[in-house]
Amino acid sequence: MAVRKVLNTGERYEGLAGDAKPTGVGINSTFREQDTGKQYITFDGTNWTEWDMALPLLRDALRGASDKTLTTVESAIAELKTLVVLAAGANLIGKVGVDQTTPGTTNLVATSVVKTIQSELLAITAVAAGAQQKSSILSLTGIKKAAVFIDHGRTATTAFVGAGTEYRVEASQKAAVNDVWRTIASVVAGIAAASEITADGDEAAGQTVIECGATLPAVNDIVFWENATLGLSEWAKVVAIDATANLENFTLQDGLTNAQAAAKLIYNKAEHFVLNLDVEAFNRMRVIVNNNNGSTNVAIKSRVACITEK
Repeated sequence: MAVRKVLNTGERYEGLAGDAKPTGVGINSTFREQDTGKQYITFDGTNWTEWDMALPLLRDALRGASDKTLTTVESAIAELKTLVVLAAGANLIGKVGVDQTTPGTTNLVATSVVKTIQSELLAITAVAAGAQQKSSILSLTGIKKAAVFIDHGRTATTAFVGAGTEYRVEASQKAAVNDVWRTIASVVAGIAAASEITADGDEAAGQTVIECGATLPAVNDIVFWENATLGLSEWAKVVAIDATANLENFTLQDGLTNAQAAAKLIYNKAEHFVLNLDVEAFNRMRVIVNNNNGSTNVAIKSRVACITEK
């Protein structure tokens, strides 16, 4: 590209970095490299010096300020300029990833978020009527958000009276000691009587249609099927029922995770809860299963899991 004069007055020039800068021009003429954005100035009409236009503009804006103030501001700008220079390729600034294939040209900015599926805070556990159960304690060091998954299962037809099971998420501002736990969120399960459902036979993993006796769950019910090995018990959502006499069955939204035996009863009125929490300000977190929340309480099965985000 040929160098061209942009303005006759003030003698401003433009060109590419590889172009030879003109000589014999007026003093204080400027030259802008179109491909790099760099500015140059000549004080003698021949020799060119890279020129940061921000500083003269800043001096004009701060006219009348002390020399100490100007020196401090100029130093801060110089330091900032060194911080924002990125090498070619992928760079990480805090939690923001910048893919700068060509220096000076950003073609991708992506946040760097780390999500971790924690070990279950409480594996499937039997909680007796009138009892309370604590989950394990999760350290929140470096964690900003937490999603708490709560599964509540019924194992009897009896209704609760007064209030259902309370699930209480507690946080602590300290890394130890016990008198600093505070409730930051809670949910309460329902109290209605559950139905007892008997499968006609054993069901294999993956099965969705469950043949059963005359007692059926309702569509959209969540059922809990206890396994002889408690950790293999599971929750499932009902999406269809068939009440044809002697052919009764219900359909699950997803196939069974584990094989389940007809010898173990199925109960509806199970529930799922998810709590999305901002936990950056806390040090520890736990969940309390309060199965002594009503005037009449019923034995249950509970599970609590968590996903964290850094």
